[in-house]
Amino acid sequence: MQKVRQQIEQHKVYPALARKLDMSGTVEVFYVINRQGKLIDAGIAATSGSEILDKAALQAVRAAVFPPIPDDAWRGEAQKQFKTKLVYSLTDD
Repeated sequence: MQKVRQQIEQHKVYPALARKLDMSGTVEVFYVINRQGKLIDAGIAATSGSEILDKAALQAVRAAVFPPIPDDAWRGEAQKQFKTKLVYSLTDD
C-alpha cells in the first residue's frame, strides 16, 4: 500500500508553530479505508507527545485521496485498517 502512504506524505505539513517551538516527534496514525478508497475513520494510534503534531498528522490523513483497492487485495473485506508513522523532524528539511 505504498500509494496510500505516499498520499499521506504528500499532504503532511509541518506546523509553523511546531517549527517555531522546535517541536519534533513521530505520530502513528490509524485509518480505515473502504474498497473504493474512501476514508471511513482515522485517529492517533501513538501520540508524538505534541497535540500540534498529532493534529497535523490527522489532517494529512484526512486530506489524502486514496486509490480504489484492487479486486485481488483483501478478499472478502469491505474495509481495512492501516497504521502509518509520520515523522516530524527539523533536521530532515
